[in-house]
Amino acid sequence: MRSKLIKSKWWHRYHEYFFEQTGPLNLVLFRIFLGLLVIYVVLDWQPALLFWLENPGHKYPSEFVSDLILGFLNVSNPVHCVYILSSLAIGSAAMVTVGFATRIHCGICFLALMALRRLYPPVVNNADALIANLLLFLALSPAGRYFGIDAVINRSKTQYPVWPLRLLQWQIGALYISTAIRKFASPAWREGSSVYYTTRAWAYMYGWVGLPEIFDNKWLLQLLAWGIPCLELTLGVLLPIGYFRWPLIILGVSFHFGLFITMSSITRIWQLVMIGSYLLFLPTRSSGRKGRIANS
Repeated sequence: MRSKLIKSKWWHRYHEYFFEQTGPLNLVLFRIFLGLLVIYVVLDWQPALLFWLENPGHKYPSEFVSDLILGFLNVSNPVHCVYILSSLAIGSAAMVTVGFATRIHCGICFLALMALRRLYPPVVNNADALIANLLLFLALSPAGRYFGIDAVINRSKTQYPVWPLRLLQWQIGALYISTAIRKFASPAWREGSSVYYTTRAWAYMYGWVGLPEIFDNKWLLQLLAWGIPCLELTLGVLLPIGYFRWPLIILGVSFHFGLFITMSSITRIWQLVMIGSYLLFLPTRSSGRKGRIANS
């Protein structure tokens, strides 16, 4: 009898966590943010993409994949391929932003970003892979059915199961957890060398605000070397669950904003994605808790 009671209690919590009805505000805000971010990223790529193509010594990482993409688009000039894929990405991202056929355009935008990434990998970075993954998960959600063109065309209910939001939340949580594990497993990171050289490498630093001289202190570098992965592990585990949500949101946004203003433009896209992802963790009202603020 006791085991059945415990089982039913945990089953209730599981069902409430993944399938309770919640409002779409988080998904709507994140949809608008992600669409605008894709437009900015693709426009930011254009000079580097064209420079890459103007140098005849540069080759594709896979001739088979490049020929497949060029053949599918029915073009022979790689410059035209860049324009076509960029136009597809920007156009579909604009449709995602305004909420028109959101799921279809999330898929189109995902394919365009992946094609650009596969054709010209030195120009892009792993931030675009994260953006593409988030677009794929966003396509599973009802983000376009509220505050968008789809909402005007098809008037529907404003409460939806929370599981698509949970998928996006755990995508960010898994990113934090995997990053922390890799840092804990790296001897160079544990001894502080990675922090020391990262804060002095020209490719990463020289942001809008310079680092003070206190970062030359050995003990501070050691504290950062252990504190940063501990922070990332805490954010990855507790944010999707919902414990200490507001303190963690403030701490995480402050952490990434500090990196955004101190590090170079190479890593700023990463920081923008991570800052915007905190829109997914804002509390919303759910019908399963009688109108009270829920940790959705």
